[in-house]
Amino acid sequence: MTHFGGIKSASLSHEEAILAGIDEHGCWALVHASEELRRDADFLLRAVAKDGGCLRYAADELCADEKAAVSQNGHAMRFAAPSVRAERHFALECVKSNSEAMLYVSTELRDDAHFTLEAALSGCSKDLVNPRLRVWLEKRDELLVRMRETIDNQDLPGIREVIKDGEEHGLPDKDLQEPRSAVKKLVKYSEVGSLWEPLQSSDGEPPVVLIRGSWLCSLAASGGRLPRRQELPAEAVWDCRDLQADSEEYDRGRHQLATKVVAVSHSLQHPDPSGVQLRAVANLARSCLQDLGDVDIALFIDYCSLFQEPRTPSEEEVFEESLKHVALWYAHKRTQVWVLTATASSELPDATPVPYEQRGWPSFERNVAELLACEGGAGQSILLVSEAAMELLEREIEWPEVMRTLKAKQEPPKVPSAFCDLLATKSFSEQKDLKMLQDAYSVVFEETMNTMRNLVYCDLGWGDRAAADLALAVKACFLLVNINQGNSVADDGCGVLFEAFTQCVSLAQITLRANRVGDIGARHIAMRLPQCLSVEELDLSFNRIGNAGAEEFLHMFQNGPHPSMKELLLNNNLVGSSLKLQLASVAQECQGSDFTLRVL
Repeated sequence: MTHFGGIKSASLSHEEAILAGIDEHGCWALVHASEELRRDADFLLRAVAKDGGCLRYAADELCADEKAAVSQNGHAMRFAAPSVRAERHFALECVKSNSEAMLYVSTELRDDAHFTLEAALSGCSKDLVNPRLRVWLEKRDELLVRMRETIDNQDLPGIREVIKDGEEHGLPDKDLQEPRSAVKKLVKYSEVGSLWEPLQSSDGEPPVVLIRGSWLCSLAASGGRLPRRQELPAEAVWDCRDLQADSEEYDRGRHQLATKVVAVSHSLQHPDPSGVQLRAVANLARSCLQDLGDVDIALFIDYCSLFQEPRTPSEEEVFEESLKHVALWYAHKRTQVWVLTATASSELPDATPVPYEQRGWPSFERNVAELLACEGGAGQSILLVSEAAMELLEREIEWPEVMRTLKAKQEPPKVPSAFCDLLATKSFSEQKDLKMLQDAYSVVFEETMNTMRNLVYCDLGWGDRAAADLALAVKACFLLVNINQGNSVADDGCGVLFEAFTQCVSLAQITLRANRVGDIGARHIAMRLPQCLSVEELDLSFNRIGNAGAEEFLHMFQNGPHPSMKELLLNNNLVGSSLKLQLASVAQECQGSDFTLRVL
């Protein structure tokens, strides 16, 4: 007669035979145990010490008190078999219930940083862990504090540095998830890598494809028409891996320029039923390609880049995903936007075409393109191709002349409330698109303005009204460090701008050279500047500030030192010699000998 496991009853009791069976076959040997034995807590504890899964076969009353059983097993870990001490899940459950179990888990687990981290997060005392990993945990805590600080400050270099340090320290992906997401958000509209994401798909078709400029030129030369995405030949489409590799090679120091990315904005459902606009885009592309040399360009044209109607169910699914990325191509700093405003009625089936300026989608595309067109001006990123420009392009003019001739007249970025009101006056073929684009603009505005550090708007001839519009947008630029505004701004515009500057807690440099700021404007500045606590440099050269304005600054300094001001430039204003000397004396006395005041 034998018991479970082939052990003779003459040599072992039922209890001992079951335990032997656990050694040989694992926890399921308990299915052969009697009900009485499965209700025996002492026996069960011995069984669990061999195999943590034995708790599953305990009597109901013991299973209900599983934590208590595991807690006892925390003490019993010292008696457990090596295989049990190395069983990760069971060992962790023991440590959760009784920290002292950490002393008896296997050497491999005690040397495992991630297991130690799980144990510590479950409440295990750091005093019980491997001393080397205790230091690892303390370093992790320091890194997490740095992560929190850099993320809260949206300090991109700082976040990247702490991610690098965290990876070198061996932090788990869970710890690095938030800082990696923060980096992705901060560089979404500034670094070229974010453009490749919509071009990739782990399963099936990518949301977006880009068109080769060289192929487009060949298509136009042969008298072709733009096909839907569904009919694009393979040679027309960029492989995302080629674009990505090309960009990375350039970043590593290759002399040949990287591929230029262009987004085309047009006003027709089919962008070009008779081929006229295709020729205009091809002429632009040809001129651009000649200027770039051996570099091709990659174009986003929605008719070719997104699946068009009629769509299959799978294409419809990809199309819905692609709509989430449309704004990226127009708003990104690394793209140029070609705006085709011409809509000749002879090319349309209806006799009264809706002009580009009155259409909803083109209005959205143009305005998101304006959001990041500040550095270098919209002329560097937005080209307007009117009907007259199409005729000009037939002459095969060189790219520098194209840039000079077609550069857009830039407008201040619109806050969401103003844009949503404007968009509601535009025409849509599908009215549901209105709400979708209003929501999309609000998101893009927040993502771009909330991370903006530099604003440069010069020689655009805006005046006070545009300055007031800009001031509304500036209030959303929480990270703004530098602003350069030279656009005939007078006293009223200066007042609203400085009121907005008080909300930019990181603003360090303000340049308002060559405007029309007078004595009233100086009064606005002197009233608001003490509230701009981080400003270090203020340049008001080449304005119209006279003695009355200089006295406003004099009184400001007499009321107490500014906490961060290091330099004030008032060159080529209208301040008299006596006020210049008084202002210089008071400023030096108030701000200290390191303060620079220039009133030439």
